Amino acid sequence: MSNKLYIKSINLFKQKKLDKSLVNFKKLLKIYPKNENIINYLSLNYIFLSQFDNAILVLKELIQLNNKNVSYYLNLSYCYENINEFEKAIDNYKNAIQNISNEAQIYINLASIYKRQRKFDEAENVLKKSLYLNSYKLFSTLAGIYADQNKFDQVMEFSKKALELNQSDFIALNNIAKVYMEEKNFEEASKYLGKALQIEQNNFLIHLNLGTLYKNLNQLDKAKDHYNKSISINPKAYDAYLYKSLIELSENNFLDGWKNYEFRWFKQAERISITRPKWDGKKLNQKIIIWGEQGLGEQILFTSILPELGQSFEKIILVIDEKLKLIYQESFPNIKIFTPEEAWSIEEFDCHLPIGSLGNFLGMM
Repeated sequence: MSNKLYIKSINLFKQKKLDKSLVNFKKLLKIYPKNENIINYLSLNYIFLSQFDNAILVLKELIQLNNKNVSYYLNLSYCYENINEFEKAIDNYKNAIQNISNEAQIYINLASIYKRQRKFDEAENVLKKSLYLNSYKLFSTLAGIYADQNKFDQVMEFSKKALELNQSDFIALNNIAKVYMEEKNFEEASKYLGKALQIEQNNFLIHLNLGTLYKNLNQLDKAKDHYNKSISINPKAYDAYLYKSLIELSENNFLDGWKNYEFRWFKQAERISITRPKWDGKKLNQKIIIWGEQGLGEQILFTSILPELGQSFEKIILVIDEKLKLIYQESFPNIKIFTPEEAWSIEEFDCHLPIGSLGNFLGMM
């Protein structure tokens, strides 16, 4: 092997000069077409350059060369997930389990995909089959699956088993704290979150739960500090934005509160399908459809804003829960009222807005 070119290529990769590193590894591959290390670096360059289709081709070749290297399978599924090919990612993990059955991370990653798909039974089954490996991470991950389903007895059971294997498992400590918060036992929750924070100060979930703990204790400044810390660690900590927004709105900080309240869309799916654009708050005198996205209480709260909309739009259509339709027809005679199950013509409106987003634009109307 041309050691100088190989070393130079690795140094370029470490310096994140990926385009140059990629060119060099391609040259090396022509000389050494079956060299596993060269092919691996080629795949890593493609991954870091977000060229996932190319990375997939290279990783498949790597697995043919060596089907016992767990990192190849993990990287291949990572690529599939980044191009939203989740079923292929799942199939790849299943293939990995057939070839390497004793690697806990494979089971954890496979269960995580099922969890994101809300396929909790499949996630549980994958993890339960792997518990013989006696890895604390497997027990802790299974506890997290149960936490998402509010099965708190199982959360406690498997979190404690994780801690028996590793007393420093801050994820297990965090999960136990969540159970205590659900039980309104804030003293115990505080103890476990304190232990978790001593072990790991830069985990966004710990700070998220500390924010919720202080929110429940009405220590709102501390709550916001921890929500902000959660966001600084992980800008995709959408729960932190949302929970912080509720505090901001309660403090009449409407500018930040309504802006952060929009992060609820990362937690819930839109309940009706509309092809018209969402209103951006700029163009008035349009025909708009406003639709109820949440429960009755929220719909009642936000429809209190409707009287202020009359002068801003040419026509308003409201899609609301069936239980509210009759009273809203009487209360708002100039607004067309529908339920989600009823049909309305797409030609009747230019744009739409979820009802919970009204507050974000209130000052502009």
